[in-house]
Amino acid sequence: MGYCEVGGELLTDAVAIHHRKLRSQLGHDEPSNLLAVCHDHHNLGDDAIHLNVAKALENGWLLASWQTPLEAQALIHGRWWVHLDDAGRYHLPPPTLAEIIDQMRGKEMP
Repeated sequence: MGYCEVGGELLTDAVAIHHRKLRSQLGHDEPSNLLAVCHDHHNLGDDAIHLNVAKALENGWLLASWQTPLEAQALIHGRWWVHLDDAGRYHLPPPTLAEIIDQMRGKEMP
């Protein structure tokens, strides 16, 4: 079935489709704005998106009204910072200048 895009747990039939930019803020139903999450991470558990708004904003699971889903990164599966596109794919952000310099010096990038 897939994995919770917030915590990485195996999803059962109980799946919530979460809008990163809320519909009340004119968020749309395009894939870049949506996350498939377990109900615990959506609004039931102690670490739920809607109960921990500051953490959700920090991790890109909720967006401010001025942010656009295509440009805002999200922490997926608790491991990877990615951009989501409207075809439903993940894209890694470009490396920072510091990461490029470290790579040129022979250090591994994270």
